[in-house]
Amino acid sequence: MQIQIKKILCPVDFSECSEHAIEYAVALGDAYQAEIKLIHAMDVAASVFSYSELDIPDPAFATQLIEEFTRRLEEMAEKVRARHEPVTSQLLHGKPFLEIVNC
Repeated sequence: MQIQIKKILCPVDFSECSEHAIEYAVALGDAYQAEIKLIHAMDVAASVFSYSELDIPDPAFATQLIEEFTRRLEEMAEKVRARHEPVTSQLLHGKPFLEIVNC
């Protein structure tokens, strides 16, 4: 029986560990000619509180976070595309563990 892998889900958090995970994803993607899907999952409300000095969420700040993480995710995807195709990326909103499992 031969294993067929069509898509590799690679959650990232922009850390050095994520870079290592991407290396494994690219190796697997090359070996199986599989799509690599980079995802970053964030709980917007929790992120706003953890990055903000305010006691109340600031909608403008939430928008900035989403834009920043979207930009960073796309930069990662572009680096991977230089070495492997196809690559997709998606920013997910919600509890990270649930979003990753449901992806």
